Amino acid sequence: MNFPCSDDSGASEELAILSLKGDSYHTKKITQAMLETIFPKATNQTTEYGGPTDYYVTIDNSDKSVHWHVQENNHAVDDARDSWLGRAFFRELKGIDYGKSKKFGGFFVGNDEINRDDGDGTNYITARFGKKGENAFI
Repeated sequence: MNFPCSDDSGASEELAILSLKGDSYHTKKITQAMLETIFPKATNQTTEYGGPTDYYVTIDNSDKSVHWHVQENNHAVDDARDSWLGRAFFRELKGIDYGKSKKFGGFFVGNDEINRDDGDGTNYITARFGKKGENAFI
């Protein structure tokens, strides 16, 4: 998988874009080629979009589904949702008209330390979209 760059300190893609602009003494115009070094150009064949390595979106054309993956870590879900990819992904999900059909929509499944330590430890639904999501159970 090709993910946008990130330095060892965990700096985000926004920092990488700022570094392309240069400092206050040497400004440069950001070109498409510069942006493509950070954000590879998506085509109709692109099936993976990702953050530094701890979150990514995959598209499965065979069953017309999209999957949001977040690695297990303290605050990983919050950080992923606050990222450029998370904001864009959830904005698009909210903009979809799922209609009244029970076959459209979906849900996200997660788990956390509190549930594992104090609860029953099983995965649970963290977000729902459309009728399919509203009717989902695990």
